[in-house]
Amino acid sequence: MRQGGSAWPWGVGELASRALEEQIDWDRIRERLAACGWSTETREAGKWAIDVLESELGPGWPEAWRGPGCAPPEIAASWWSLAGLMGTLDLALCLSSLASRPGLASVKKTIKRNSRADLLVSPRLQLKIACLAQAAGFEVELEPLLPGAETRADLLISGGGASIGVEALAVVRDQRSLGADEWLAPLTPELHRIGERYTVEFKGAIDAPLGEGETDEWLEEVERRASVVCRGADLPPFRKSGVLVEVNRAGESPGRSSFRMPVISFGKRLGGKLEKKAMQTRKSGATWLLVDSLDHLWHLTGWSRLRFEEKAAQLAAFLRERLADAEHLDGVVISEGAAMMRPEVAEATVDIGDHATALCRRADRWHVRESMVVPLRKAGFEAAQSWRKVLDVEREWLRRALMNVGISLPGDLV
Repeated sequence: MRQGGSAWPWGVGELASRALEEQIDWDRIRERLAACGWSTETREAGKWAIDVLESELGPGWPEAWRGPGCAPPEIAASWWSLAGLMGTLDLALCLSSLASRPGLASVKKTIKRNSRADLLVSPRLQLKIACLAQAAGFEVELEPLLPGAETRADLLISGGGASIGVEALAVVRDQRSLGADEWLAPLTPELHRIGERYTVEFKGAIDAPLGEGETDEWLEEVERRASVVCRGADLPPFRKSGVLVEVNRAGESPGRSSFRMPVISFGKRLGGKLEKKAMQTRKSGATWLLVDSLDHLWHLTGWSRLRFEEKAAQLAAFLRERLADAEHLDGVVISEGAAMMRPEVAEATVDIGDHATALCRRADRWHVRESMVVPLRKAGFEAAQSWRKVLDVEREWLRRALMNVGISLPGDLV
């Protein structure tokens, strides 16, 4: 199950937030959770999470969720999607476990100002890694002002002789791909209707979405071509501005459509963002970059289909090359944010040389996080050991975190 473009790492997708079109508050969410068909234990866990979120983020946060697509997708889906409920539980557990940590108020302020998923992924990454570090026995400070720094870092992890200043970066999907997705989504049912009517299927490529008038003209031409193809004709591909489409006779699946999204150089895009963030660390005094790659590098590229150890080795080499001039950085931790629902993937630990390690740890029944710890120089070797401890405790995170607040993992979630 692919996430469908959402930046939230719980597989609920952007359609979840579009479902929340009515004006809503915490009580309305509780009512919906109480009325859903899950077990009593699951509904009670959901109610606990909403109580925590209201207490920590205030009664006014839902007032910012105005219009389709404005609510955090996991919360918007919490009463009909178990993945959404798990994401809501995760946010509540993070806020609850970090309640006494310095700097939490600043992160909560950022969350309360926003509801868009792409603006919340970085503070969510801060919270989650802070929770894991705390569970691993480290001291944690959010938004610390490090000695001699001009600006605040995102996280300070201390203990066992290590003191790791961290800048967090969440790499979400690019606007070209998002725009293409948003254009295609409402057209897909219409293409399916045309395909079934004329027993055809479609494939093509989207370099840039069409405007409203162009889209109407494009659909009319697509249907005209479908009516010709169904009578046995072969037509060449049709291009209108930034959209190419080919109409072919269908086999057993009429109405099927497949479009290539805008071509993105994931390496170039990631490298540019890393270099920009590395420059920021010169002011914050952070020595490690913490990256969640949520832009489909991990899911929809040739690199993503390599064996785990091959992916790790290539990515480690890439990071060291792109950050070779960032002599003030000790290392990078990068993961795919547990953004896929993958119940079949096994846990793994792979050493990839120079104290670099790749880990795959299962956070819950459906989600695993693939992470790579890559020290860039000898000064990062000791901290790399600490990072491995932090990431290792994500194993069975949801069950242990719920147990810590006196809640047994509901059977529905396993």
